[in-house]
Amino acid sequence: MRIYEFLRDCGHGTAPRELRRARDEGGDSAAIISEFAQAGDALANMALGRFVRIYGAQAGNLALTLYATGGVYVAGGIAPKIIDTISSGIFMEAFLDNPAMSHLLKNIPVRVVLNPRVGLMGATWVAVKALTGNQLR
Repeated sequence: MRIYEFLRDCGHGTAPRELRRARDEGGDSAAIISEFAQAGDALANMALGRFVRIYGAQAGNLALTLYATGGVYVAGGIAPKIIDTISSGIFMEAFLDNPAMSHLLKNIPVRVVLNPRVGLMGATWVAVKALTGNQLR
């Protein structure tokens, strides 16, 4: 929402009445922006594109920081909802945009986790291991 508001305040467009109404009714601002972007609203689409570029760049930075040569798995509630925008190429373009390290980044697989229960599955696995006394591996 902050990216959207910044772009709006810089004169890149105006918020449609329906978007303002949905936001005023207490809806999730990020979800509303995503929905409007996918429905063709130019300003929302611009904001979502910027968000995905930032997301991709940060994922690339973290991959380098952690030396994640085994892969990067993007999980959470947002990624599956904006998978079309992530898959459009702008995420990976930003992920790879590091000339000094592009040789390393291009060999790191990136996957989006689509299962919305992945966090619960991981927590369950840790709990079972703790309760049974098994070492985490």
